[in-house]
Amino acid sequence: MKKILLIDDSDTYTWCLQKYLQHRGYPVKTASTLKEARAAIQEEMPLVVCCDLDLPDGSGMDFLDEVRAADKELPFILASCHDRDDYEQEAKRRIFEDKEIDLILCDLELPDGTAMELFHTLRRVAGMFQMKNPPVRLLPFFILTENNDLATEYEYRHEGVNDYITAPQAISRS
Repeated sequence: MKKILLIDDSDTYTWCLQKYLQHRGYPVKTASTLKEARAAIQEEMPLVVCCDLDLPDGSGMDFLDEVRAADKELPFILASCHDRDDYEQEAKRRIFEDKEIDLILCDLELPDGTAMELFHTLRRVAGMFQMKNPPVRLLPFFILTENNDLATEYEYRHEGVNDYITAPQAISRS
């Protein structure tokens, strides 16, 4: 059975997400470097890749390009817990240029604004330029956050965000 490949150098984050996914019945393989990820993909093509942006031996953005060159159909999720303006700008650029993006997972708070501001900007710009490829106006937009405030969730859903996913709380390993 194909597995979800989690690539992150944070043992705590990887462990929590792995347990969360396994508890829901998903098989998971982990890697803490791009070298380990490449070996895992050579061993067995994963169901989906979830990759950190900043790894000890390279960039998740560069690894996305590498994976896309080998398999354009493999679902790939970029994730990061770091507030880095350069990553955010690169992500925004790729949203408009990459024809292979199927959905957007966005943190609630960004270094230069909120997910809601990004959501409305993407929809407005796509409408102004009548973008058809990629169909940015139609891309599912999900919020992934630790904020479990129901009023905030309601506001985002009311504005048209497709889903508001509250991250699992950190679990103590004691």
